[in-house]
Amino acid sequence: MEFEKISAIIAKKMSIDASTMTPESTLLDLGIDSLDMAELIMDFEDEFGISLDGVTGITNLADMVKIVAERKNNA
Repeated sequence: MEFEKISAIIAKKMSIDASTMTPESTLLDLGIDSLDMAELIMDFEDEFGISLDGVTGITNLADMVKIVAERKNNA
């Protein structure tokens, strides 16, 4: 469920087709730079009602899904 929401948010922000994304899609593959990532993190926080302060080491969508799921479970 998180993957679908995360990919939909990225698709809208980056103007890409969500159906082309996989958990292994890297930020580089998706054209996401550090500014885009900062904006996406704010969108994820709003969507999931969590804080992603201090999040680092995200290289692909699977990393983001894992972090969001962990933060949701600890909220």
